Amino acid sequence: MLLVLVLIGQILGQGLTTIALKDLPPSLSSLVLLVQPIVAGCLSWYFLSETLNGMQLLGMFIVLVAIAGAAFLPTHWLANKAVSFSVRRPTRSQIPDDVQ
Repeated sequence: MLLVLVLIGQILGQGLTTIALKDLPPSLSSLVLLVQPIVAGCLSWYFLSETLNGMQLLGMFIVLVAIAGAAFLPTHWLANKAVSFSVRRPTRSQIPDDVQ
């Protein structure tokens, strides 16, 4: 039984995830990985009769909305709203004389 779990759950599951992620842009692939806990929660509710409380359902909804927004919003809109941080190396004229 343990061997079946290892083969299906880890090797096949992680292998397919790795193959799928190479075709997705990095910004979307990080969000898509967040679907795995949602699917696991839904499957445990369906097959194992697990209960999901309101906070868990709200978290699932928020993650799905974030993924839909990242997938369907125009990329130029996302690029204009993003905050960029850049670190520039100072030129010699910007460095005080006592530090040089």
